[in-house]
Amino acid sequence: MIRRLVILHFLFLPYFVALEESSVYEYNANNFKIQIEEMDGNFIMFYAPWCRHCTEFHPIWSELAELVNTKDSKFAIAQVDCTIHFKLCNENDITGYPTLLYFHKNTFSPVEYKGTRDLPSLTLFLSEVFAMKSEGLDQEKESREVKTYSGMAYLNDQNIEKFVSRGQHFIMFYAPWCKASQKLAPIWADLAVQYANNEYIQIGKVNCMDNEMTCKTFDIKQYPYLMWIVNGRIVS
Repeated sequence: MIRRLVILHFLFLPYFVALEESSVYEYNANNFKIQIEEMDGNFIMFYAPWCRHCTEFHPIWSELAELVNTKDSKFAIAQVDCTIHFKLCNENDITGYPTLLYFHKNTFSPVEYKGTRDLPSLTLFLSEVFAMKSEGLDQEKESREVKTYSGMAYLNDQNIEKFVSRGQHFIMFYAPWCKASQKLAPIWADLAVQYANNEYIQIGKVNCMDNEMTCKTFDIKQYPYLMWIVNGRIVS
């Protein structure tokens, strides 16, 4: 009997492994609302320790946290253990694990992430929801500021000229509806992450549907179009 129990223990052990410590913030009923109200954005994984998909995904989630959860970051990568904080999970309609929800500041109606659970896809999703929030800011000052997230510079008609005037820049001009652009997007996001701390090269992108003037100036006639710009001069 004892031998049988020992065998069962080792058979099911992988399904009950606790998540390793990482840079991911732990949210609970006491700090959840505060974080949503204070941070510009919260990307939260709702999970259960016994969930095999959760434990397999956790190293990638931790890697994303290392990129985002920096000292001065206004964004957070966090997680909620639903076996402990089940009421909080019920309030957010969690019915499966892992569930990934993104909360804008002061917004308790999250955006659910349903894409591929790999680092490039996750960073692309974060950059897109960040850009969506920024689009609501119509002030000229905001539009002239270059928003950079996970190494990616988001360029528009107001800020690109000054931005590319100094330094080396690798820019992707794209259209959201273009299948080739969609296919390149996660690769481009991964490239931006790799060069996030590079002092000499900046990765960026321009949505030609929203910035027709820029794309006309650079004579963009197909998507995606990759351009290498050094000190304001098109090299290739």
